[in-house]
Amino acid sequence: MHTALTRLRFPALLVVLALTTSACWLGYGFDHANSRNTAWAGGISTTTAADLSEVWRHDGVDGVTSTPAVFLDSVYFGGWDGTLRSVDTATGALRWSTQLTSGSGAGVMVDASPTVHGDQVFVGDGEGGFHALDRTTGAVNWSVQLDSHPQTRIFGSPVVVDGRIIVGVASYELAIPKPDYTFRGAVVALDPASGAELWRTYMTDDDAESGAGVSVWSTAAVDTSRQMIFIGTGNTYEEPAAPMSDALVALDYTTGDIVWLRQFTEGDVYTIFGTPPQGPDADIGAAPNLFSIDGQAVVGVGDKAGVYAALDRDTGETVWARQLTAGSHLGGVMMTAAFDATAGTDGVIYVSSNVMADAYDYTNPANTSQTFALDASDGSIIWEVTIPASSFGALTLANGVLFQPTTPGTLYALDTADGSELWSEDLGAELGGGVSVVGGTVFAPYGFWFFGSPANPAGGLIAFRPDT
Repeated sequence: MHTALTRLRFPALLVVLALTTSACWLGYGFDHANSRNTAWAGGISTTTAADLSEVWRHDGVDGVTSTPAVFLDSVYFGGWDGTLRSVDTATGALRWSTQLTSGSGAGVMVDASPTVHGDQVFVGDGEGGFHALDRTTGAVNWSVQLDSHPQTRIFGSPVVVDGRIIVGVASYELAIPKPDYTFRGAVVALDPASGAELWRTYMTDDDAESGAGVSVWSTAAVDTSRQMIFIGTGNTYEEPAAPMSDALVALDYTTGDIVWLRQFTEGDVYTIFGTPPQGPDADIGAAPNLFSIDGQAVVGVGDKAGVYAALDRDTGETVWARQLTAGSHLGGVMMTAAFDATAGTDGVIYVSSNVMADAYDYTNPANTSQTFALDASDGSIIWEVTIPASSFGALTLANGVLFQPTTPGTLYALDTADGSELWSEDLGAELGGGVSVVGGTVFAPYGFWFFGSPANPAGGLIAFRPDT
């Protein structure tokens, strides 16, 4: 009997192992290094990208800026209508849809990316709530409020490491004219089983030495060998400028203690409707990337001042820095870069930086983005191309194909060899999120806006596959 059961179970176990290791994009950055470089591109390549065609569309959502998470035969994404959805990867058919609510019982928007871990899906919302849902049913296992400030917003995506969920806490208080700003950005660690807070580290004290603000829009990169995370911070909302604003911060993820910080831009005090003169609005909202240069462990990140820099992972000292474009409000590096460790000697970084002719009309056709391939060893430019639109959504790599979403609504596929265009498609609405690629399918979110909603908001998720 034991032998017979073993014969039955072993093939089934192989199937489960194959599925769990070949059909997943579990969180925003794809991996703890935030490479956004899928190991499971399937049939996506430079020879098939030109043949990408829409195979299904799940629409009827106000907007979607989540990078979709994929596990087995389900894809998970949040919507600006306040829902988290699970749909079938093959057909787009709805498996479940859960309306998330704030502590007051009101609906919330979800613009952050979900993370799948074990039997749960974790996601933050637009009013500072954080939720754990059952992966197969969508039932809410627990919800917590990450900050009591009324303008709290969770924009960064959670990472899960060594029994901790780690997520940044941000705020849209900077978009509200006020005589006094009070929000303080933070990084928080939670217990995955209960949502209980394990530690919290504020990015400003809002006192005589550091003003309010310093939101954490970024998603952390994780180094388990050092038990450290690396995460970016935003600007200060009022004087005095905070010393931890516009910085890359390294924290011990077991305690929340700050190991080091490297401020990219000093004195950046900025709110959207503030009285000039104001700072340059040079947040580090992009997620950092982890890589190595000739055996030296480094962390790289771009900022809205238009710089991508590589820092020593142990000390925060600059290894190299490359000015890509001039920065501005909504200019510079708004999106997370992608990294290919197999290209070149130490790998290649793919990053895009906005050049904004009109920062207050981000869909203005005069706005462009410069997309670069950088040699990871020294930041030298391998190639550079101009994309005729600004970009806010993260870049994605899949077997030599670089996917870049643009704010007016066109998704581009570029050849990583030289930046030449392989394919492009207008998705029918503005884009603010990055794609995920799993098993030969490109999952592309669409629907986005700043400030006022369009008259007929459109959003959802589109699946593309090569015809061949």
